[in-house]
Amino acid sequence: MGNGTPRLRAIPTICVALATCAAAAAVAYPRAEASASSSTRPTSRESALTVRVNRARASHGLAPLHVDMRLVRAARSHTEAIVSSGVFEHGRFWVWIEQEGVSGGRLAETLGWSAPADGSEARIVAGWLHSQEHRAILLDRRLRDVGIGVHVGPFKRQPNAVVATADFRGPA
Repeated sequence: MGNGTPRLRAIPTICVALATCAAAAAVAYPRAEASASSSTRPTSRESALTVRVNRARASHGLAPLHVDMRLVRAARSHTEAIVSSGVFEHGRFWVWIEQEGVSGGRLAETLGWSAPADGSEARIVAGWLHSQEHRAILLDRRLRDVGIGVHVGPFKRQPNAVVATADFRGPA
């Protein structure tokens, strides 16, 4: 579905890793989840993705990532921009993060989307773990914080897709 070429980009005081991923699509199953772009808590799908990422980290002896709501808001904003534009790419993702008051340090982002919505969390994280570049981000011991933004609804001609952005931060 939405594959891209991972890139690395150095920015003064920020090391940025770019990576994209998408899991295979199947027949859509209609069920919507309310958007929580201004919520102070992650949605159930955002939490489910965070739990799966932290399980993968734990299975490799790594500390869990802590949810940073500033990163969640940045990830939600980027996800909504992807859905509204139909353009599945990182672009200057650090701008979304900086707009939420996070600056400096090591920043990374992964993108994923899958359809149908049911079971998408498992497919998206499995896709990230099966890609060398995405796996490196998920299992980077220098990263400490995460924010995941999720959109459920139509995307790329799929009526019930899940689009996810995961933003990560660690010390420089």
